[in-house]
Amino acid sequence: MLSQEKTKIRILSLLDGDLKDTFRAFAASADDLDYDSSIKRAQGGAVGRLEDGFWSGLDLSGYDVVLLGISRADLEQFRHYQAEKDGEDFTTEPGWRKVSAAVVAVHAGGTVQEVELLAQMEFDGILSVPLDEQVVRKRLISAVRRCEQREQLQQRYGKVRRFCQDVNRKRRNLRDKVDLLCKDMINSNMRFTDTLRTLQRIYDFQSNLTGEFDPRYLLYKALREIKAELTDSSAAMYLCRSGKFEAHVAGAWYEQSEDIAEIEDSLEQTVVPEALEKGQSVLVSDAQMWDQITAKQRKLLSGLSILAMPVKNGNEILGVTVVYRSVKQGLSSKDGEQLVPLMKPLAQALAAAHKVEHLIG
Repeated sequence: MLSQEKTKIRILSLLDGDLKDTFRAFAASADDLDYDSSIKRAQGGAVGRLEDGFWSGLDLSGYDVVLLGISRADLEQFRHYQAEKDGEDFTTEPGWRKVSAAVVAVHAGGTVQEVELLAQMEFDGILSVPLDEQVVRKRLISAVRRCEQREQLQQRYGKVRRFCQDVNRKRRNLRDKVDLLCKDMINSNMRFTDTLRTLQRIYDFQSNLTGEFDPRYLLYKALREIKAELTDSSAAMYLCRSGKFEAHVAGAWYEQSEDIAEIEDSLEQTVVPEALEKGQSVLVSDAQMWDQITAKQRKLLSGLSILAMPVKNGNEILGVTVVYRSVKQGLSSKDGEQLVPLMKPLAQALAAAHKVEHLIG
């Protein structure tokens, strides 16, 4: 603001009463003070001048110093303000600490305690009446320098704050990317683990069937393995070669041979041809609600949830594996995903058994 000592100090006066008259007379005799007292005194007393709203309403672009008159009543209000600030987690600065001009408190003289209180209010300078020309100029220049230093510090703090905000933003972005990467890695590992488990199940299933060349025993062995995958389920194997069910491992649902024959007949007329025609699994969550079959068939299959899976060896369908259980427990697409991978090793084992049976004659 001041490039050299002889530069005029541009002053905006917010003084009133005796202080206004005293400083006007003093400024008139000083060549280095550009004094403006045209602005009326602000309403609201000292408390009002603490607020940002009062200072934001002043145009201080043409001034170096603002003179703020402080009365004894103002000091009492400042004392209450300072007591509240000291007693609480209070970090808000007075409004005059946020303006571009130096703010100098002018009071009519008082005790040392009053001067200390003004010092605690963080003014850029303090003047007392009577005024001494050398002291006034020295303190005004000091106030301007202090204001410049404060602005420089605020600019530095602003740069540091923006830098910290930028670092925090980048840190959050990096954290989000790392979180996303970790989640992807976890999901990939989970999928990989699921794949390994599926491969292990397929390998164990295939190993249990290896070396079995009696087709009928092989089928029963395979159906027991499949049945063990789903609690309280039954499993049956339909072969295209014979055109009928060659193996059936039933649970407690159907205990009599007549019941077994009846359900096999119903399955041959419903889900088996459906699976053979589509060449893919057929899931019936509730047979009684299956409107594509006759009412009699729905009645016979009432209370069952059914899953039919074609057994393919390459492009050839060797048969259909049917799994069913009570509709209360039901079968879902997830159950189908669990069992479908077992159909390929079953088809390979069955094809090998048929080949051996053909060679033996």
